[in-house]
Amino acid sequence: MMPTLRRPALRSISVAFIALFGAAISAIGCKSSDDNDVGQTADSGETVTWYGHIAPLVHEKCGGCHNEDGIGPFSIETYEEAHMWASEMQRAIQAGTMPPWAAQDTDECTPPADFKDDLRLSDEQKALFAEWIADGRLEGDTDDAAPLPPAPQLELDSPDRMLTIPSGVTVAGTSDEFVCLTLNPEITEPVWLTGTQVVPGNTSIVHHALLFLDRAGEGVQLANEQGQYPCFGGPNLGNPTLLAAWAPGSVPSLTPENTGTPLQPGDRLVVQMHYHPTGAGEETDDATRIDLKWTTEEPDYVSNIFLIGNFEDSDQEYQGGPGYGLTTGPDFLIPAGAQGHQEVNRFLLPDGGDEFARLVPISLFAVGTHMHYVGTDMKISVENSEGDDQCLIQTPEWDFNWQRAYFFEGAVEDMPKIYLGDSLTMRCTYDNSLENPFVRQALDEQGLEEPVDVVLGEESLDEMCLGVFAVAVPKELAAVIGL
Repeated sequence: MMPTLRRPALRSISVAFIALFGAAISAIGCKSSDDNDVGQTADSGETVTWYGHIAPLVHEKCGGCHNEDGIGPFSIETYEEAHMWASEMQRAIQAGTMPPWAAQDTDECTPPADFKDDLRLSDEQKALFAEWIADGRLEGDTDDAAPLPPAPQLELDSPDRMLTIPSGVTVAGTSDEFVCLTLNPEITEPVWLTGTQVVPGNTSIVHHALLFLDRAGEGVQLANEQGQYPCFGGPNLGNPTLLAAWAPGSVPSLTPENTGTPLQPGDRLVVQMHYHPTGAGEETDDATRIDLKWTTEEPDYVSNIFLIGNFEDSDQEYQGGPGYGLTTGPDFLIPAGAQGHQEVNRFLLPDGGDEFARLVPISLFAVGTHMHYVGTDMKISVENSEGDDQCLIQTPEWDFNWQRAYFFEGAVEDMPKIYLGDSLTMRCTYDNSLENPFVRQALDEQGLEEPVDVVLGEESLDEMCLGVFAVAVPKELAAVIGL
């Protein structure tokens, strides 16, 4: 019998715009359909217009965020709105900053499979938008309007439990706030979580939400009488298990078919709410709801989240990187003013000497990267026992404000595989100089003028190097390793 697979040493995960991981996973934000041909081409000699070509493209790629109630700073749902913002849209499209999609193919990274719901515009779509701009942003005729992609279904079908946050949260000013609230799902028998959805109570300030499993009830001890406590870096639980995440435009989070995350009677939940004030005065959220869907029939696969990285000690799980300013010690430290500094975390998936367990494939159905403001590039790869290395994901233009999960295409059986005994490597690159606009922003918030040494931690001027892995484990293996 193998020893129980412990979770890697880490304390928290801090995010500003993360997508859905683990027990309940789906695409985030600007929701895209699987049809990448929407608004892609115009017939030879045909005039490009809003109704005929551009509206479906904008609706598909941008409409989940840039709508009246979305997280985007302006709406582009109508011709008048898109006409007004067209120049800004064009600059963002050409710069590659919009639609937000950090995962890229690079000279050193080609992921093992395609990602679902890829928001990136094709070259043909970019050219189509540029042609619309060049021709004068023509409106076209509503009688010739191209069909819009269907709106995503935002409601979780037939939830088994609907949980409203226990008390209201009021925010004001201009600084974002992170508040954790404890929830009791009132589970009376073992179940397997298969779906979640967050229904925001105040869409003007709810930026995103993360849902954690709290088996030990630690959140209750941290919370005040209103059932809430501040939590910028994460839920501050001793061993946090991320179940799901939500951001505006997210469809219901569903596990892959025939998978689920086990929940037991007595388990509690903690939801971390990220609030983004409007700047126009006090706003209150007292109605955000968490909807849960589960099954009482044990699935063939156990879905789970592993947050791997954030290593700070010199042990088998950590290897210090060769970056600028790094000396002989393995301590996580990014010196003030350093550019191109790297920290490398390596984690060996324990096999316990069990031949059966080492041969059973684990399906990786989502992967994500996480750093803070100083981060600029993160690459995650897996190396097998024969020394073969495969890059899983690279986010070479890291932006703290646009984090999401990246889901591999295909059925669970066809997803990329990892095995016990493989080695996972998280390489994080940092720019701790004034050349990094996010560093300048963080320094301004702290009332500082010059960069300071950055260490591992949860505050805005601390850093992380964390990989997020959503896996589906065959239940026979899950029983062996204690999941």
